Amino acid sequence: MVQPTLHRAILPTAPLIEDMITNLAAMSIADYDLDELIVNTISALTVASEIKTRFAQFVEMYTRWGSGRPYCETDGQLMAREWLRFATAVYHLYRSFQLWDSTGTCNYYFEKMHGRDIVLCRYPD
Repeated sequence: MVQPTLHRAILPTAPLIEDMITNLAAMSIADYDLDELIVNTISALTVASEIKTRFAQFVEMYTRWGSGRPYCETDGQLMAREWLRFATAVYHLYRSFQLWDSTGTCNYYFEKMHGRDIVLCRYPD
């Protein structure tokens, strides 16, 4: 694990992302944006007291994702399940890195990927 510095945190997410990609390969059409899945995860983890609500909102959004599309609605259910599994694992990384401040706010945003690891950058004070 790479510990966060004052300005950056590199989360060891490569195995989590590889697992999610492998599981999403079961979709009838792999019509998803990996960066969007990651950014939505980081967004949902911004305020500790809102995580359950934000997770529920994204799960609902991904579940509905397959509705009205010319392919199977189970794709949306699969995407919702895999996103929740991934987001929950990233939540545990946030906890281990103690990325929330005393107010329960995470002051890091998604900067980029380093291979399959997520690089977070701290907002300026």
